[in-house]
Amino acid sequence: VITEVVPYVQSHATVVGNFIRLPLPEDVIDCIATAIKNSGTKAIDEMRVNTSAEEKRALCEFLGRSDDHALQPDHVRILSALPMFETIAYGQELTKDFVSVQEVNLGAPKSLPVMRINTKLLDLNKDTVRSLALKLKVKILSQAELLTNVVFHELTTNLEPERLEQTMDFVMDNLYRLQQEKPDFVDHLQKLPFLATPDGKHVTVTELFDPEVELLKDLFYAEDKFPVGKF
Repeated sequence: VITEVVPYVQSHATVVGNFIRLPLPEDVIDCIATAIKNSGTKAIDEMRVNTSAEEKRALCEFLGRSDDHALQPDHVRILSALPMFETIAYGQELTKDFVSVQEVNLGAPKSLPVMRINTKLLDLNKDTVRSLALKLKVKILSQAELLTNVVFHELTTNLEPERLEQTMDFVMDNLYRLQQEKPDFVDHLQKLPFLATPDGKHVTVTELFDPEVELLKDLFYAEDKFPVGKF
């Protein structure tokens, strides 16, 4: 039985691991909360600038192991301000970055569709990071929600034919699963101008008629009332 450790081995890793209680995530959260209360946003700004990407990732993963019941409202507010969550880089103009959940509060699905996304999303592929994000009330999107909440909005704002075709190819290949994930998926799809007209415009399904109905074809003969193209 060891009652006292001699000075020259007090800092040895084996001794520390066995005789000194290592800090829990809750302890670190308390320290961070105290530091921010004492120095305000200065501590957050210093973390953004003076910590490496690896240090931010390590902190985020470590805090993700915290006990759900140990987080107080003040803790949640402070952790939500820390720039420790990495974003995905899935668009032509996006690069990976570290942000707080106050800046970006949408999490990417584990499996991303093969298409360009111009909106910043949190990379939550690691279980501990995802756990922390859920504790901080981040909305983690399904693939269907990613399409309806993000991609469709981007396309409606800035319609790019090539990107639209890429998106619709994915939608048509996965339509049944997307409807299972989000029952009102088709309602959102109907508002997307994905149908091409003979004059090169793109409109929603409510603006055109079904070309397989002969009566409609006769009524609107020689009029641009029917879709052209693959969709």
